[in-house]
Amino acid sequence: MREKQLISVIMPVFNCEDYLEESIVSILDQTYPYFEFIIINDGSTDQSPEIIKKYANQDDRIIIINQSNSGIVTALNKGIDAARGEWLFRMDGDDVSLPQRFSMQIEEIGKRPGLILLGGWRSIRGSKLYRDGVQNVVR
Repeated sequence: MREKQLISVIMPVFNCEDYLEESIVSILDQTYPYFEFIIINDGSTDQSPEIIKKYANQDDRIIIINQSNSGIVTALNKGIDAARGEWLFRMDGDDVSLPQRFSMQIEEIGKRPGLILLGGWRSIRGSKLYRDGVQNVVR
């Protein structure tokens, strides 16, 4: 595996103020630091834009894309268009990732030349969704 392989994390957000800070922090606290974090604000009418801006002012890995409410597909496509990384990692505004998620997934990518898709498992704890682990490898 090459060192410093850039990941593009794409996170569409629409009115996620109740969960958004924890979600953003869970990405910024990853043990694998080589990523850009593209957050697409899909016309949120709550405090989501302010929360996103607060974290973008603290971490230059965050790229904000603002759009009028157009739906998740349009938001994801805008994020993909902006991505510079070798891998696209998905996140939603109400998900929380454990700190080793990216490290585990990049390790698996390094073990499988020709890999085109890598998924992860999730668990729900209370009302929070956690995305971690590695599974669903397709070549």
